[in-house]
Amino acid sequence: MAALEEVEGDYVLELTGLFGASWPMRLLARLRNGDVEGGVELSARHELSSVAYWTRGALAAAKERKAEMVAALAALLDDNSVAKRRRALIAFAGVLGDPTLTPFVTSACPPARSICPPVSG
Repeated sequence: MAALEEVEGDYVLELTGLFGASWPMRLLARLRNGDVEGGVELSARHELSSVAYWTRGALAAAKERKAEMVAALAALLDDNSVAKRRRALIAFAGVLGDPTLTPFVTSACPPARSICPPVSG
């Protein structure tokens, strides 16, 4: 079952529905196949350094879908109804590392909000 995280194909997202929602390999398989929620969920459940390490291969495999993933993450960051997941969204935006996400992260994290980590210079 752990090999699922290395598989690409149209059927993978449906197949991952057969496994536990919090199983990290399921989330990596979803991310590898273009589902940004896999990365957001990993960011919500695990330390950022682990997420950055774990997702390297999945993000490299999903590079052809990166523009779609960035757009999906931008929409999630822009949606005010996701306040409970704000940290995970911001963390995964950092892992994804696309500069076009900057205005979305900035608007999700204004200076007055304590949910955002301080920026050191």
